[in-house]
Amino acid sequence: MKSKMTRRQFSKSLGGLSLGLCAAPLLGPLKLQAASPVIGKLTDAEQKALTQYAYLLLPLLEEGNALYTKVAEVLTQRAKQDNRVAAMLSAGVQALNQQNTAWLELPNDKQRTMIRKQTNTPFFQLLHWTTTETVLGAPNVWKQLGYQGSSIEYGGYLHRGFNDIDWLPSANGK
Repeated sequence: MKSKMTRRQFSKSLGGLSLGLCAAPLLGPLKLQAASPVIGKLTDAEQKALTQYAYLLLPLLEEGNALYTKVAEVLTQRAKQDNRVAAMLSAGVQALNQQNTAWLELPNDKQRTMIRKQTNTPFFQLLHWTTTETVLGAPNVWKQLGYQGSSIEYGGYLHRGFNDIDWLPSANGK
C-alpha cells in the first residue's frame, strides 16, 4: 500500500526543487568547492563582494556604511544554515569574477553593468531582497527618507501628515 504524501511534505519537496531549478543555471559548470573551501562558510573576499553588491543595489547611504556590511553578515548567517544558499552565493560571486579583472577592482559603473546582467538570477533576487529588507528596515534610514514608521498604534496615517495634502482633488471635485 502506498503512503500518501502530506501537504507539508509536498511543499517542502516542491520548494527544494524550485530552488534547485532556479539555481541550476547560475551554478552551471562552476566548481563550488573551489570558490569556498568549506561549504556553508563564505570567504572574506566573498563577503566584501556581497557588501559592495548591496551598496550598488541600494545606494541610499555612503559607500562602506555598516548597513551594507550587515547585509553580508545576514547572508553569511544564511549560508551557515543552508548549504544551498552558500553554494548559490559562492557561485554568484565567482560568476562576477569571471573576467581579467576581479569584480571588486572594477569601477562602480562596470560593476553596476554586471549586476544588471544578473537581474533574473536567484543570486540577484536573494541579494536584492536581503539588501532592501536590511537597509530599509533600519529606523535611521526611515528618518532620512522622511518615513515616520508604523502608524497602526497611533490610529493610522490620516492624522500623521497625510491629512494636509492639498494637491489631490477633494471628494466633491474641487
